[in-house]
Amino acid sequence: MLTLLLVLQFVVVVSLILAVSLQQSSSDGVSGLAGGGHGIVSSKASANFITKTTFILAFVFMINSLCLAKLTIMDLQKSGKIIESIKEAVNQDPVVPISQ
Repeated sequence: MLTLLLVLQFVVVVSLILAVSLQQSSSDGVSGLAGGGHGIVSSKASANFITKTTFILAFVFMINSLCLAKLTIMDLQKSGKIIESIKEAVNQDPVVPISQ
């Protein structure tokens, strides 16, 4: 589960970087590489789509980060309990048979 969420996090981060890079601004970004504004999709419609996509990706990023943090904490607690049980088993006094 943790591996799946990490892969999802990587995909979301790369997508978020691309979406932010495509945001329309005065002269920055990669949005000017698409060509002139005479295509099928107007620049305003594409800007709205990219803005909505950015918000959705940011939301997925935050939720996924919280899930990853929760799973990591649960794994650390579980491994801490295992380490404590091993320490208790090692630190027990050895049972020495008493000769009669």
